[in-house]
This record gives sequence, C-alpha cells and structure tokens, in this order.
Amino acid sequence: MHFIPLTAPEQAIGSNEQFTSLSPRGTSGERAACLPRRLRRRQGERGILYKSSSSPLPAPPSAAGRGSGARLFLAGAMIISCVQIAIAADRAQNASSGQTNHQAVSRETELRGKVVCLPEAMHRVYQTDLPTNHEHIYGFKTTNGVYYTLLRTKLSEALFADHRLREKELLLTGNVLPKSQIFDVTAMKSIRNGVVYDLYYYCDICAIRTVAPGPCVCCQAPVELVEKPLESGSQ
Repeated sequence: MHFIPLTAPEQAIGSNEQFTSLSPRGTSGERAACLPRRLRRRQGERGILYKSSSSPLPAPPSAAGRGSGARLFLAGAMIISCVQIAIAADRAQNASSGQTNHQAVSRETELRGKVVCLPEAMHRVYQTDLPTNHEHIYGFKTTNGVYYTLLRTKLSEALFADHRLREKELLLTGNVLPKSQIFDVTAMKSIRNGVVYDLYYYCDICAIRTVAPGPCVCCQAPVELVEKPLESGSQ
C-alpha cells in the first residue's frame, strides 16, 4: 500500500485549521495589492464610475417655481401700469386746473371812475392815519364807490406817470385778479361829456403810436398825448 503525501492545505482542512494561505485577511489595500495590475486598474475605473454616477445632479426647475416667477412678473407689470395711469391723470388734472385759472383771469371787465391816491382816499373816508410826506399808492375808485389797487405794468404805466390822466374820468378795461382787489389794466379810454375817447401817445415825426409817455422809441423825441373820440377814428 502506497500513501500519497497531503499538501499543506489538505492537512489544514483535516486538522480543522484556518485556511490562511488562500484567503489572506488583510486590509482592502493589502487585498488589492495581491491582485494583478490589470485587475486593479479595472477595479479603479469601476470605482470612479460608481462615484461619478452617485454624485447629485441639479434638479430642473419645478412647475411651481416657474408659476411663482410668472405671477411676480405680472404683479410688477400691473404696479407700473397703475403708477403710469396715476401720473397721466394728475397731469391732466393740473392742465385742466391751469386752463380754468387762465379763463378766470382772462375774463375782462370794464371799470368807470377816477385814479386816486389810496392813502388819501382811506384817510378821507375812514379817517385813517396819513403821514405828511406819504408815498402815493395809486388805485382806482369806481363810480359806485369800490376801490381797486392798480397793478403797475407797461399798459398801465401812463396812469402812474402822467398826472393829466389822473384828472380825467376813465374807462379802464382789464382783469380783477382772483381773490384780490388788484386790477390789471389792459386798455384805457377817457369819458368827457358822455363821449368815450381813445387815449394813446403819438410821435408825429415817426408816426409811431404807443401806450405810455416818454421818448419815442425811434427818434427819442417826446411823444404827445392824444385823445380822440372813438367815432372819429384814430391816427
């Protein structure tokens, strides 16, 4: 009878010993070192693919997010439209108010009376204090006893500069400024013996007509006061 000698693994199995030579219990790095180079490379590639496939990807925008953005856009557009409408309405209101005020100012009226010094008239009527060397503040007293302050302009300058006009009964055309007793003269005429006369200043040399006394704008000669009945025409 011949006996075949057992190998070391077989002897270990028979003696219930651990089979350590075929299944090394090292770390993962030690086990990988026992593999061939080509297998280690393939195992590394699979690990890279596994890691890249497990990394989270950005989630596409949800339908709810897109709906919220659209609502915000519509709300902003509506706010801008409301602001533009309010601005347009305010401008229209201001323009209408300006036109109304202009119409109120542009309504002309005629006053008949005489130019007076208001401090002297108030002293005479109401016994107000009147300084001896007082300044003349010219106004207009109508035939029904109403007093107006005259606004000094280019068209009313003759009433302040020419004393001859202050001695006449006058018919003034102009506007009573809103919320005041200030009269803005636009034209003037005189009344004598019930006849209305046109009043103006005239330069015979240059044949230039003007509304205020002083030198002629052309030849610098003094202009002359002209008083012509309206029915007879004017120069």
